[in-house]
Amino acid sequence: MPAIILPEELYGYIDRNDPVFARGECRIIGSSSKEEILQLHSREPADVLVVDIDMPVMTLEKFCAHVRMNEKLNRTAIVAISPSSRHELDRCLACGVDALISRTASGEEIHRTLLQVLNLPARKDVRVLMRISVTGRARSTFFATSENISTSGMRIGTAMRLSAGDTVELSFYLRMNRLFIDGEVVWAKQKRDNFFEYGIKFTAIDKKSRQLIEDFIRIHRQTGRL
Repeated sequence: MPAIILPEELYGYIDRNDPVFARGECRIIGSSSKEEILQLHSREPADVLVVDIDMPVMTLEKFCAHVRMNEKLNRTAIVAISPSSRHELDRCLACGVDALISRTASGEEIHRTLLQVLNLPARKDVRVLMRISVTGRARSTFFATSENISTSGMRIGTAMRLSAGDTVELSFYLRMNRLFIDGEVVWAKQKRDNFFEYGIKFTAIDKKSRQLIEDFIRIHRQTGRL
């Protein structure tokens, strides 16, 4: 049964009438600190860990490193809660966070994000959080999660609606290296309510970015983990 470990104060954002929770298909486990989240996750690995960036004692960087460097624990998704998602995005991208939610987000948005992350595949595929800007659209920057990255393109999942032919600017990290790549949406598919998948073809990728992606994929295949 899938499990989500989250700060106790976020309990109220879970819609108990949602079929996933109403039928008992997912366990919700409360915690009071980053340290307790790690203790609970170590005893019984969860599918999603929700961590408040401002929780004291342990930094986000140390928390994520503990999860990502442990072969038995790193197949989980990490969701970060931040006072300002815009200001904390680069930090979360570098840490390997899968989703970022502003503390001012509505309960519906938080609930939707948790369901979206819960439905992501286990971390057996290449997957990174990224920032995407759609060329020509005002205030179009948004977050997405990528899968199956290659030097020619990637598949992404997001709640944002895009169309085939849209040109995009992608920004993301691979092993602490930040990449900026231009691309084009070549196909679109709605997976479920408020969640879409898109095929992105890279239209402009520099030599350094290409090499970083090749190295990342090679290491991933050798180790079986990010």
